Amino acid sequence: MKRFKLTILTLICTLQALAGIDITGTFRPVESGRNLEVAGQLVMVVRGNDFVGASPTKPIYLALQLEHGLTLAQTRVSDEASVIHLASILDTDDPDASINMPANAISIVRWMSGENAIWLRVTSDSSTWVRQNGMPSAPNESAVISTHLGISAEQGAKAELAWERGLANARNHENLWGPVSTLLGVNTMQAQPDTEGFYRFNCSAYDENTVVTGSFFAVGNALALDISTDGAIAQYTHQADGQWLYHITPGNALFTTTLTMVNMDYLEHATVAELYSSSGHLLEEVVLTAPTGSNLTATIQDWFQRGDISHIHFRGGPNCLIKVGYRIATGQGATAHVNASTTDATRFVISPGEGQYVFDGLAAVNKGQEAAEVHARFLGSGGLLLGESQLAAPQTFFSNSKKLWVLDEMTPVGTELIVIESTQPLGCVFLRGSRPGVAPGYLFEVAPQQPRISKLELGDIIVVN
Repeated sequence: MKRFKLTILTLICTLQALAGIDITGTFRPVESGRNLEVAGQLVMVVRGNDFVGASPTKPIYLALQLEHGLTLAQTRVSDEASVIHLASILDTDDPDASINMPANAISIVRWMSGENAIWLRVTSDSSTWVRQNGMPSAPNESAVISTHLGISAEQGAKAELAWERGLANARNHENLWGPVSTLLGVNTMQAQPDTEGFYRFNCSAYDENTVVTGSFFAVGNALALDISTDGAIAQYTHQADGQWLYHITPGNALFTTTLTMVNMDYLEHATVAELYSSSGHLLEEVVLTAPTGSNLTATIQDWFQRGDISHIHFRGGPNCLIKVGYRIATGQGATAHVNASTTDATRFVISPGEGQYVFDGLAAVNKGQEAAEVHARFLGSGGLLLGESQLAAPQTFFSNSKKLWVLDEMTPVGTELIVIESTQPLGCVFLRGSRPGVAPGYLFEVAPQQPRISKLELGDIIVVN
């Protein structure tokens, strides 16, 4: 009997140690000095009766605080009308257990750009969150409640499968207008990671005297809840240049541009799209997500709801395949599919098309730090220099801006090679196609050669007489 009592006591102590609120972070790589980077996920797991007495009139607040100088890069919740109710999922092996939480039991009530905390509000007593043996009960080791933050609306929709089985309190994270994303966009401009290169987080609890919605903000009395945090939400990395789409046609142009994102990975991918004007001005930064196994295609206008985009730089999501399609806006036509580029060069060589039938177009983005001077040289048989043209004069083609040229309009008869040379690295797209008005219209990419000449300076050309 004594041995039996010791076993029960040990079991009780073990369950008490395991009970509590565990919040775990899974990190994504982020760059420093950025206005918008996508951090990882946070998963809150409740294993016990940790929100005793919580109600709509006496809520409990949780502040999920970013550390190391990270701040939120976007505003998702600014007032009561934009509050996000979070879907929670019951994880259990008990076939008779079900979730018993109200749909608004846990909500995001403040998520403001420039601040360092996401505020959650709990308005339901956790003693009734689970139904086991036909009776309401608190979460326990055989029936835990988990809530995910840092996921897209598409990924959040997976809760619907659990909801249909009675294991989720809602189909998705939702506000008044429907499912919403909780992807964690962060600003790293003033952030410094810890000595291991990670950005971490913590969590504090406060009572009903807290006011966090609307313009008035007041923190109530601290509560001594059993909360543990583990992991990180981001890791510092110096990423490669990323992927570029060097040419987006204007919204009112003769051609329509479509953007395709393909994710063949088993994980959802998120990337930040930097949208630029032709002058190189950053118009906007937008987070795009590609769910597992997705193949997403839409026009640029449908993706971003604007028609002034000239070129796009994608940061993050290196395993996501990105390409662009160009097609005549009206009438019959074939689409030219061009993969996003990760390269640039200072010298490009192409063979011209038959000018009586097709045009040769060039779109170039100055990837250098200074203004670029660009020349085109036209070579005939044996390397004979037939002519040259200054495409961009000094101090006219500035860093990160884009210029367009129709090369066939300046190509002399007998040209066999067109050489484009620049004093700064360029990101280029060469397109060849039917002239406007010709039906059907054909368009395709011309892949240039990028020779590297070691003994000659830029601008030197061997002329064979």
